Amino acid sequence: MSRKIKFALEMAEGFEVRSLEELRENFDLDKVIEYFCDGKLLEWLKDRYYDEEAELVSSLEKADEHLEEKLCRALGVDPDKYLLDPAFLERIEEKKILLQSKTDDTEIIKNAKIVAMNQEDLADLLDLDVPLIYLCGEVFHIPIRVAGKHYIGLFDKPKVNIKATSKEELDANSIILENVELPWDEVDSNIEEVDNPTSDDDIKNVEGKIWEAETLVSNTGGIQAVQALYCSETARKYTSKIQISAKGKMIDAKSSLMINSLSIRKGDTMTIRAEGTDAAEAVRKLKRLIDSKFGEK
Repeated sequence: MSRKIKFALEMAEGFEVRSLEELRENFDLDKVIEYFCDGKLLEWLKDRYYDEEAELVSSLEKADEHLEEKLCRALGVDPDKYLLDPAFLERIEEKKILLQSKTDDTEIIKNAKIVAMNQEDLADLLDLDVPLIYLCGEVFHIPIRVAGKHYIGLFDKPKVNIKATSKEELDANSIILENVELPWDEVDSNIEEVDNPTSDDDIKNVEGKIWEAETLVSNTGGIQAVQALYCSETARKYTSKIQISAKGKMIDAKSSLMINSLSIRKGDTMTIRAEGTDAAEAVRKLKRLIDSKFGEK
């Protein structure tokens, strides 16, 4: 009996894959979709007796709007690597670092992809049509027009602004909100914000809407990955252009990677500079954050 010749699948740069492991290591989503559509992918799987994967692939429809994601999962490939843009993937890694500084709960850290640390994160997750979103921040604006969402506040209860006046309105839009402060909740007036005192004299108006402050880094580890993320998260809350300068370099304060690249150590001096309508408050908040030693005792 003659032996059937098994063909290889050609991936990017002409690399021919002959096993599922090779396919995963050299995965090319466009090529895989092409082979799926012409039937070669299913035949390739059956020839090599990858019966489980073949069954999953054979159940997929070309017109399925989630075909790309389902193909990746059927072949044991992480769809995020091929369906999400690099900036979003970088943001997930940033969120993991931030979450690791707040909790040891591996389940929360593992789900960093669906955690919103600020309004921009929330907007991205809503665009991706994620059904469950964790909220880790102070204030979020939730659109009632986006129905069928489940929001869970992490750690301290985030404040939620939503155009609704009762739980009934939320139920009507299939919106679930857990562990958050809702607009109609009673707020304890005795709770006071603990803030590191800083005199307004510590920041100065340079010109017009340009404000500036100088501060000495005094926490033990200086500005490392976690501290850089805290700084960028604070800066992103403001519309003003905000910059940090140290060691003769000036960078964008809204980029944690740029801040971390300065390699700022304990005893180094930093200058915070902002230009815009909320520049004074942005400089004040960033200075207070750094002066507080990022919560270090």
